[in-house]
Amino acid sequence: MISVLCPSRGRPESLCRSVDSLLDLAANPDAVQVLVAADPDDDGTLVVADRRMGNKASVPLMPERFGYGQLHRYYNYLADIAKHDWLLLWNDDATMLTQGWDEVINAQEPGVLWLASNQGPYYFPAWPRAWSDAWGHVSLSPNVDVWVS
Repeated sequence: MISVLCPSRGRPESLCRSVDSLLDLAANPDAVQVLVAADPDDDGTLVVADRRMGNKASVPLMPERFGYGQLHRYYNYLADIAKHDWLLLWNDDATMLTQGWDEVINAQEPGVLWLASNQGPYYFPAWPRAWSDAWGHVSLSPNVDVWVS
């Protein structure tokens, strides 16, 4: 089972398309937990998340606005409340293109898996949650803006 970690700010339409693509192409969407980090002052994201996404995603409110320069704080906050065995770092403007992407992740031996999206040569990492638990944090240092091209 997979927890998708997705910070979002000010792009509610894009966020909805992104979450829909994840769940529409998942072989078992009930086994996918989508966590969207929303800033406390981002009413657009909060309203759309509540009205349009319903139970598709959990939208925990960040304790404060950290900003893009501290993106790692959003991912770490979400990783702390994630409940599944795999973590997938995701962006609110990406759309999944691979049918059954969740089965691809679940079939992997523990390691880092890089999934392609609609964003050209960019990839999103998935890895066992146990690794982040052992490290004590999610590290973004090996990938700028969670992308590796």
